[in-house]
Amino acid sequence: MISVQRNVPHAYDENDLRLLQTLAAGLSVALENARLFAETQRLLDETRQRAAELSILNSVSEAMARQLEVDAIIKIVGDTVRDTFKAEVVNIAFMIQPST
Repeated sequence: MISVQRNVPHAYDENDLRLLQTLAAGLSVALENARLFAETQRLLDETRQRAAELSILNSVSEAMARQLEVDAIIKIVGDTVRDTFKAEVVNIAFMIQPST
């Protein structure tokens, strides 16, 4: 909302109204453009994050494909998780379900 006030009767004419309408329309377009730009930036950041996650998964998958030993695979995954999250400690645990 744009409010223009003056305590004088008939202070504004049709030209003033058209100018205010033009300004309001321009402001509306500028605000929508800013909103769309912010949304585009958010989506771009989200896409970059997903690409980084996929890159990590891809590197772990490639390393795992070269290894057949369980201990080596656990070390690769643990190292990748530690490096990715800059963690001091990473624990990997397995839950083994009893066979039925």
